[in-house]
Amino acid sequence: MENSPISDDPARCTSTGLLTVPLIPRAAENLLLLQQRTHLSRTDLTNRAITLYEFFDATLRAGHDLIDRNNSTGEIRRIQIGEPLTSRPVPPAFRTGRHARAPHQPDADIR
Repeated sequence: MENSPISDDPARCTSTGLLTVPLIPRAAENLLLLQQRTHLSRTDLTNRAITLYEFFDATLRAGHDLIDRNNSTGEIRRIQIGEPLTSRPVPPAFRTGRHARAPHQPDADIR
């Protein structure tokens, strides 16, 4: 991936590797908790979250389950992640103008 515009090395990142997004309150709180707990930067946490979500999505699309097992009790839970945003129909009111933008809609919670 030497010619890739996106790099793991922050010094080599190009504008295609930059991201600015508003956070919903729950995500902002979770980001602060993770920063305090892990001592990782916002950039590191964001990169890890995107990489982990891609793994989860690919795993589920390949027909596998994500399982959470409590080592102390042996309890096993199946992890479910909400539908991809691309599968939701776009309401007609938001499709009117070529450059019209829909009001911000927070992403669905991970179940």
